[in-house]
Amino acid sequence: MTRPNQDAPRPASRRLPPVERMRQITSAAASLFAATILENVTVADIVKRAGVSRALFYRHYSSVNEVFDSVVDLVAQDFLARLETEASDDSEAELDRVLRDFLNTCQAVRLPARALLRNSRLPGTDDSVVSQVFLRAEQEIYRRSGIDEPSKLARLTVRTWLTCVEVQTLAWLDEEDPTETVDVLSVRLTNTLRALIDVTMPSDDDSLTALVTYLP
Repeated sequence: MTRPNQDAPRPASRRLPPVERMRQITSAAASLFAATILENVTVADIVKRAGVSRALFYRHYSSVNEVFDSVVDLVAQDFLARLETEASDDSEAELDRVLRDFLNTCQAVRLPARALLRNSRLPGTDDSVVSQVFLRAEQEIYRRSGIDEPSKLARLTVRTWLTCVEVQTLAWLDEEDPTETVDVLSVRLTNTLRALIDVTMPSDDDSLTALVTYLP
């Protein structure tokens, strides 16, 4: 019997197209970002999870931050596109519709959504994808409420509520409780905003009065 030549070259592993290789890297990174904050993830972590070399990683990405932006871009761009949709005639249904769109998007792309929410910042505090998503959401709330110049109290109230949305949505995605549906979470978040307004609203704050009319 002829013995195989141990020195014969092994067939090269299949070379993936750049798009597939980038998807392999971002998929591995998404699972890491979904479990911890951005600052805790290194290039070494990503290449180990993806099963690729550092050289291959740097062929497609310059840094961990660039990979993170690619990961969250899926949910960010989808949600921002939904926000660009013209408001409906029923103003009382607007907040509920935006909330449900956001929650359904998060549910459809669970890992990138968890990465986005776990690494969130206050709206407008930097130029990251995450910060810009929530800044855009804040601006859209004012637009659909007919508020041209929100008061300081209105801004604080809305930003406090957006933080509640982030925290509760992340917990919802982490736990995957079948009894906690989009409908249930949407109602609870709407009630949270109503409660915040009730607690903070003075009678002469026109911005908060406008927000009240925006609630279903």
